[in-house]
Amino acid sequence: MGVVKKGGAAPKRKMVLESLDSESTVSLPLVKITKKLRTQRKKPAKKAAGNKAESNPGPAPEIPAEAEDVSTTAVLDGNVETTESAEEQAVDKEHSIVRFRTGYRLNKVTSMKLVEEFAKIEDILLSWAETEKMVRYTAHRENNSEDEEDFTQAGLQQIDLSRPQANLDTAKELTSLKDLVSSLGSKIDRIGVVTYITKHTTLQFRQQLETKIDWLEANLIHHFSDSQPNLAGDIALLKLQVAEMVECLKEIRDAKKGEGRTN
Repeated sequence: MGVVKKGGAAPKRKMVLESLDSESTVSLPLVKITKKLRTQRKKPAKKAAGNKAESNPGPAPEIPAEAEDVSTTAVLDGNVETTESAEEQAVDKEHSIVRFRTGYRLNKVTSMKLVEEFAKIEDILLSWAETEKMVRYTAHRENNSEDEEDFTQAGLQQIDLSRPQANLDTAKELTSLKDLVSSLGSKIDRIGVVTYITKHTTLQFRQQLETKIDWLEANLIHHFSDSQPNLAGDIALLKLQVAEMVECLKEIRDAKKGEGRTN
């Protein structure tokens, strides 16, 4: 801290702090306080005219020149001390702000470095895990391929052994199917023959029936045509016989009446 000269303005000061990570430089100007504090003086308040007599009852006492110089020097020294204390407070405040910012940045950088380190470790662990998975997968695949090869060979042997028996079974099934088809064919042929015979017989019966009906119809017509004239003669004869019987009855009745009159 430099000594402030009397009657002059406080010089501008700069504080340069380098952060621990050497990434940036902070430059902060100090507050201009000295000139402002020196120029500020307390102005005496103006009093009313009525209070002048009370405040100044008598003539003002004379102050010697030496005493005035002493009081002026004391006032200036007090102002200088006040200015220096204000500057010190401002510098301390700026120092605390700079320390806070620097600490925050250092903590941030440290955390970033830790994150990067953890990321590197994670990448290494992941690569190890992938390598271990690939090794396990390869071993498992080799074991599966060996098992599949053994199973395939055993299956081929089993197929070779069971193939003749399967061929025999297939031949038997085909033979039985052929026999069944042939029997069905013979049955179908029989059904066809029976159907044909039935149709032929039915046609014969129909023709015979139609012939009988035609013969009966012709006989009936001929009988009625022959018996129609005889029927008329028989009717006429029957009428004559009836008339004769009526006349005979009348004669018998008249005869009885005559005998009754004579008696």
